[in-house]
Amino acid sequence: MKASALYQTMLRDELAARIAKNARYSLRAFARDLKIEPGVLSQILSGKRFCSESIALQIADRLLWSPDQSDEFLHALARAKKRAGLKRISPNLRARLKKPTSETKQSKDLSLDVFKVIADWQHYAILDLPFTRGYQSDVKWIAAQLGLSVHEARSSVDRLIAVGLMEWQGKVKLLNLI
Repeated sequence: MKASALYQTMLRDELAARIAKNARYSLRAFARDLKIEPGVLSQILSGKRFCSESIALQIADRLLWSPDQSDEFLHALARAKKRAGLKRISPNLRARLKKPTSETKQSKDLSLDVFKVIADWQHYAILDLPFTRGYQSDVKWIAAQLGLSVHEARSSVDRLIAVGLMEWQGKVKLLNLI
């Protein structure tokens, strides 16, 4: 498992929020609401495919995100594409890379991540799992053990990494005990 990009985490969080409101809500329903193919959405969430700029704009529009959220989503997509070494990045996304993100935005996002870690029970449970017998650092295994969806488990693990409570070392996630 690799660490997810912020834009994937934002989408997974939105999907998890909708599933929390309606247990029968699915990835297919989410794709329908975003007006994109379910297979495309699945590939985007799993990291097998990047959003195009037009799909990213469509997603931000359909989710009724604020301009700040939309900007952060597009900026995260641009960073992920650059990190992956893609040469075909649209001029608009390239321009977003040149605009620095404000430290206040970053601290606000971090504060939201910290709040979610404190507020949601699954973060504590994930932190305890490495001390159990038969622990596996696989998101599917974590989801099965805690009765979560794979998307919820992946978002929670990504959030724990973002706030520094877990770290990625090769294939194993270890507690950051320092």
